[in-house]
Amino acid sequence: MYSASRSVLSGWRLRAVLAVVAVAMLTLSSYLGYVQELSAEDAQELVRAIEEAEKELISSGSAPEVALRLFTLEAPVLLTCNLPGVGPALAVYLTYEAGRYAKALEVVGSTEAYEPLGLSDAIRLTVLSVAFAESMYLTAVLLRRERWEALETAALVVLELSLIALVSAIEATSL
Repeated sequence: MYSASRSVLSGWRLRAVLAVVAVAMLTLSSYLGYVQELSAEDAQELVRAIEEAEKELISSGSAPEVALRLFTLEAPVLLTCNLPGVGPALAVYLTYEAGRYAKALEVVGSTEAYEPLGLSDAIRLTVLSVAFAESMYLTAVLLRRERWEALETAALVVLELSLIALVSAIEATSL
C-alpha cells in the first residue's frame, strides 16, 4: 500500500515539475514570437485577419452562441495539446503566434498592445500549461513503459475543458 501511494505522489510531483517547465517554455516561446522582426504590412495583415475572425464570430449570434462557438474552436486544439509528443509542439507554436500577434498590435499602434494580461488570457495560459505538462508526463510514461492512471489524465482534461468553457463565456460577454 505504501509503495502504491508513493508512486502516485511521484507521478503528481513529476506533473508539478513539468508544469513549471511548461510555463517557462511557453513564456519563452511567446517572448521569441514577440521579439521577431515584423514589417508594418505583415503586422497590419495579421491584425486585420484576427479582427475579421472576431467580427465573424460576433456576428454568429448571441453571447451564449458565441461562447459555444469559441468553445468548439478551442477545445479540440486544447485536447491535442495533451497528446504525447505532439502536444508540446502545438502549445509552443500557439504561444509563439500569440507573441507575434502582440508584436503586430504594437507595430500597428493599437492601444490593445499595452493592455495587461486579461483574466481569460491568464486562464488560457494556465490551461495550456497544464495540457503541455500532461503531454510531457504522458510522453515520459510511455518512453519509460510505466503504468499510468487514465483517470488522472481524464480528471485533468475535464478540468481543462471546464476552464476553456469559462474562458469562452468570459470572452463571449466581452466581445
